[in-house]
Amino acid sequence: MSYAMAFYLVMPQVAGHCGKGENIVFSWKKSHNTKQTDESVESRSGESEHIELKEEPKYPSAQGTIELKDLPESKSFERAQGVFELKPESSAPHIAREPALSLGSGAKVDSGEHEKYVLLFDLDGTLLDSIDGIYHSFTHACGVEFSPTIDEVRSLIGLPLAEMFVRIGFDSKEAQNRAILYKNHYRKIYLQETKLLPNVIESLIMASGFAHLGVVTTKTALYSKHILQHFDILRFFKVVIGSEDVQHPKPSAEPILKALCSLPIAPKEQVFMIGDTIYDLEAAQNAQINGVWVRSGYGVGLESRATMSYDGVYEAVSAIRAQAKQYEEDWHATE
Repeated sequence: MSYAMAFYLVMPQVAGHCGKGENIVFSWKKSHNTKQTDESVESRSGESEHIELKEEPKYPSAQGTIELKDLPESKSFERAQGVFELKPESSAPHIAREPALSLGSGAKVDSGEHEKYVLLFDLDGTLLDSIDGIYHSFTHACGVEFSPTIDEVRSLIGLPLAEMFVRIGFDSKEAQNRAILYKNHYRKIYLQETKLLPNVIESLIMASGFAHLGVVTTKTALYSKHILQHFDILRFFKVVIGSEDVQHPKPSAEPILKALCSLPIAPKEQVFMIGDTIYDLEAAQNAQINGVWVRSGYGVGLESRATMSYDGVYEAVSAIRAQAKQYEEDWHATE
């Protein structure tokens, strides 16, 4: 069976993820024997909780103005009682964990030329040094009587915001209230208390030469775009997927799959999720793509969970570029 014929046979399965039959990572080998069993991912409308993007072009650029408004705060709070203790994931049941999504069956389109790679980046701890702003906003929302240490907050980064508050002892309703307090404080300080990690701009310049780039984060997408715009690196990315864009955040595959629906087709062997926490690596595994761990952020000892591990994003991109060059040489050799 030709690649083209296989593509048309699996169009309905592709449409289940992207809404069209255009853009998704394909694995041709599964198209003959594997029946699609995963439910399609239905994206929610990207409501921003009173955060407005004045101008959002099809492909984000450094143009336009983003206006961030305060969120309504609850009038009464019930402070969690007891000694501060980080809760394990099993004791935070209010966040519904979706079964791992799969790319399912698919076909790699024979386009007559080799495809570019796809690199998806996490933000906090991968591209951004944001611990100061996160920590100060977290302690502001918790109050002085119930404030975690910076190391305790660091260990929670990568989780959805409300779940972070549940892990330190708030009930699910109060966690939502605390998340609002966090956001209203964070919006006032995050640009001043966020820095680019070393060699990020050089890494993105290098990566854009051989790959399509996107961001997959548990931050709100509009905050993320504002930060990227502030550092003049939004121009490198064709898609930014944040917490309001999906029903199930990382470690679900949903945010990765949604990002891939906005990017050109590439075989899964050429698609990479680069991040610093276990949630990035689990999301990559659930989406059946390569997970790259960088030690520049908040995760510790995750080498065994990653396809590849590097000290920072520059080293990671350099290694993937070397692989891409070898792939291109091999591809031309077979022409």
